[in-house]
Amino acid sequence: IFTTPFENPKTSGTGQDMRQHLSTARKLLEEAGWKSSKNGILERNGKPFSFEILLNSDTFEKWINPFIANLKKLGIEANIRVVDTAQYQNRTDGFDYDMIVDTFG
Repeated sequence: IFTTPFENPKTSGTGQDMRQHLSTARKLLEEAGWKSSKNGILERNGKPFSFEILLNSDTFEKWINPFIANLKKLGIEANIRVVDTAQYQNRTDGFDYDMIVDTFG
């Protein structure tokens, strides 16, 4: 199955090729069964594609906000929730999150 190593898409860094990457993303979502509508990307049951990004510091917002802006262009709603360290640890220990930012040593 894993005969070719995965490589992230390359960009020029100018932002000029973003339309092409968003178009590819939309195509992949549609191939996976998501439906485009005037209300955004929908699951098969008609529920909008939305999720929460859990953070333990607002420091990460400067990296996450451009990601959220690109998701919005696709019709996906993502929201940030910043919680204190103890709540973050409790939620990550219990896998009570949609998406997190983390580092692995």
